[in-house]
Parts: sequence; C-alpha cells; structure tokens
Amino acid sequence: MHEIVEKIVRLYGLNVPIRFSGKKRPHEIMDTVADISKAKEKLGWEPEVDVDEGLKRVVDYYKET
Repeated sequence: MHEIVEKIVRLYGLNVPIRFSGKKRPHEIMDTVADISKAKEKLGWEPEVDVDEGLKRVVDYYKET
C-alpha cells in the first residue's frame, strides 16, 4: 500500500505527509509478490496499461466524480 501511495504522490506532484498507523491487523498480509506470468503463459493476457498510468486513470476518475 505504501508504494501505491508514494506513486500517487509522485504522479501528481503532491506535497503531503504519508503516515500509516504501523499497526498490523489480524491476518493482514504484509508482503506480496505479484506475478502475472501464468496469466501470460496460459491465457496470453498482457496488461493494457502500466501501473502508473492505471493509477492516474483511477485518481482522475475519482476526481471527476
């Protein structure tokens, strides 16, 4: 989550502090490694936009609505 928030702050040139409580909730996953290689291999799927562009589209959408 922290990386996503940092990307949004960077994409929009925001100057805001990023703070998280630091408290782990029960059963919370702390580290993940996303891997789309099986989707590529089995389904021939490729993402249409990269993460930065996708985040920009999502933020722009919510700003407009």
